[in-house]
Amino acid sequence: MIILALAAATSAITLPPPNPFLSQGAPAVTHNDSGASDAMPVEGPREQGPVAPERVKRIPTGLLTINFAGLLRYPGGVQATWNTNNNRVTKIRIDNGHWEELASLPIEGMTLLSAETVNAHLAAFDRAASETELRGYLARALPFYAETQAREAGIYSMTDERGQFYVLTRSAILVYGQADDRDPGSAVVLLRKWTIPAALKREEAARALLLARLERSGQGENAELRRGIGLMRDMPLGINMTYDGHIVFSMVGGSVVVIDREFRNAPQVVTVPGELFTNSLSVDPDGGIYAVGDRRMHKFVWRRGKLSDRPRDGAWSSPYDLTESPLPGVRGGGTGSGTTATLLGFGPGEDRLVVIADGQQRMNIVAFWRDAIPRDARRQPGTASRRIAGQMAVTMGGIADPYIQTEASIGVAGPYAFVLNGMAPQNIKPDLDNLLVQGPFRTPPQGVEMFRWDHAGNRWDSLWARADISTPAAIIPVLSTVSRQAYVMGWDSEGWNVTGLDFDSGRTETRMVLGRSQQFNGAWGVLQLLPDGDVFIPGIAGPVRVARQR
Repeated sequence: MIILALAAATSAITLPPPNPFLSQGAPAVTHNDSGASDAMPVEGPREQGPVAPERVKRIPTGLLTINFAGLLRYPGGVQATWNTNNNRVTKIRIDNGHWEELASLPIEGMTLLSAETVNAHLAAFDRAASETELRGYLARALPFYAETQAREAGIYSMTDERGQFYVLTRSAILVYGQADDRDPGSAVVLLRKWTIPAALKREEAARALLLARLERSGQGENAELRRGIGLMRDMPLGINMTYDGHIVFSMVGGSVVVIDREFRNAPQVVTVPGELFTNSLSVDPDGGIYAVGDRRMHKFVWRRGKLSDRPRDGAWSSPYDLTESPLPGVRGGGTGSGTTATLLGFGPGEDRLVVIADGQQRMNIVAFWRDAIPRDARRQPGTASRRIAGQMAVTMGGIADPYIQTEASIGVAGPYAFVLNGMAPQNIKPDLDNLLVQGPFRTPPQGVEMFRWDHAGNRWDSLWARADISTPAAIIPVLSTVSRQAYVMGWDSEGWNVTGLDFDSGRTETRMVLGRSQQFNGAWGVLQLLPDGDVFIPGIAGPVRVARQR
C-alpha cells in the first residue's frame, strides 16, 4: 500500500439532499441518488475472511443486472425492492434477511431467460477450464449478447416516491407498479408506456460521427471497431428525476430530454451536435442537469417548466482532455469519459462542483464549477477550460500501466472522491467475453485511489492509493458514510471479494472472501448496501445478497 498523504482530521460528510419525488429509505436511482454519488448513509460490513455459503442468496433473474432501486413497505413490516435487467422486472423481498422473488413480469420485446437457463449458463461459466473453452461457449450460446441484448433494456432505472419503477428500453420508457400496493405478493403490472418518437433518434448521424473519428485516429480499417459501430443504436440510456418531479433522460445520440411522469405533455429536448452520451446524468435541487458527452461536459437547466442549454439561463459546456485513439475493453472503442457526472459540495461553505474522470489513456480526475465561475478563479495550468476548478492525474500510486481508465463512475462522499482503475489493457471483444475472462483467465486492472477536495485551496489532494487492489469488470464501488469505507468488488488469488477501505488511510477494514464462482461477477453493475447493511452484488447471473456478520 502506498499512502501519499493522510487527512489531518475526520471530515464532515454531506450528500445530495433527498429528492422528494424519489423513493426514500434506499437508493432510488442508479448511482444511488440524484447527484449520482454512489454513496450511502448506511453502516456496511467490517469483517475479514471467507463467507459461508449460507450467507449468500441469488435470484436467477437473467444475465447482467445493474442495481436495485427503491424501498416498498407493506403492512406487517414486509419490505421489498425493484430490480431489472434486459428481460424482466422483479419485485424482491428484502426485510429480515429475505432475498426472494415476490413477483416478476417479462419486458415486452425482449427475450425471456428462465431460471433454469440462467443457472445453466452460470454452470458453464464456472466449469470452463480455460479462456478458450469459456469463449468458445460464449460464441456458441451467447454471441454478442452484451451488444445485442444486455444494452437493450434495464441498464439504468429509477423508483419514485409512489413506488413506481421506471425502466428504459431501446425504444420506450416503461413504468411498472403493483396490482395491490398493500400486498407484497401481488402481481407486477405495466402502468404506462411512452414510446420514444422516431424524430428523437439520431442513429445514422451518430454512426457517421463515430466512423469519422475512427478514420481520424488512423484505425479506419479496424473491422472489429467498425462492426461495433454498426451495431450501435440511438436509444435512451441514463435516467434521473428533477426536484420538481419530471423525468430527465439522455439519448446515446446526443440528446437530453425532459418529460412529465404521466407522459401527458410533449417532451422538451436539447440536442448537442457532435456528441454522444454514453453514461447517465445527475441533477441538482436548483434545476441543473449534468451530462458528460464523449467530447465535452455539459450543464443544462430545467427551470419554471423550461429546458435550456443557453448560458444566460445558467447552462454551460466545457471541453476536457481526451484521447483520439479508441480506448480498449468495455468502452467499446470510445474516447471520452466513462463516468457519469457526479455532484460534489452541498454543505455550507463548500465549493459546488461536478466531477468526472476524463478521457485520457491515463485519466485525470476533473472538477468543474457547477454554477457561475468565481470571479477570482484562474484557469488551472494544463486544463482545457477556465470552467475546470481543479484537475489531477490519477496514478494509482505510480503504476506503469499504459491505461489508467475507468468505466466505473467516481464515488463521492462529502469532499472525498474515490476512483478505480477499471480498464483491462487488452481489447477483448465481444463485451461479455471481456467481462468474464478478467480475473479467472486474465490479469484484471490494478489500482484504486482516494482524492479529497480542498475547499480552501481549490485543489485536489491525493490521500492514498492501493496498487494491490484489483477491480475487474467495471463494477461500480459504493461508499458508506457511516462505516467510512469505500467498498469495491475485487479479485485476487482466492477469487472474488468485497473489500472495504478506510476513507482516510486506505487501510483494509473489510475483506469478504466469496470464491471463484462467476455469480459474484457484478459486470457493469453497482455494488450497493441494503438498508440493513447487507451487501448487494449486481451479479452476472442474477442479483446476489451477501449477509454481513452481526
